[in-house]
Amino acid sequence: MGPVFEFIVILIIFCLILLLAYLSTRFIASRAASIYRCNYLKVIETLGVGGDKKLLLVKAGEKFLLLSMTSRSLNFILSVKLLWEKRKK
Repeated sequence: MGPVFEFIVILIIFCLILLLAYLSTRFIASRAASIYRCNYLKVIETLGVGGDKKLLLVKAGEKFLLLSMTSRSLNFILSVKLLWEKRKK
């Protein structure tokens, strides 16, 4: 058969391996997303305030919490009452 035929076979096998890797990654990612989906907590806003410091507005059930987060800690600041309307994206 010749070197051209061998090259084409190797190329097809390589493409099939790439396709299988892509499909298995998509499958695993979709399964992981369903495992980590949260029904009662949602990060509404995140604001970086310098370095590794952030302010988070989190909706927990019907309450809104303002939290400060660094690489080493997460601190509760206050509970906020807001009228929150889900935005359509």
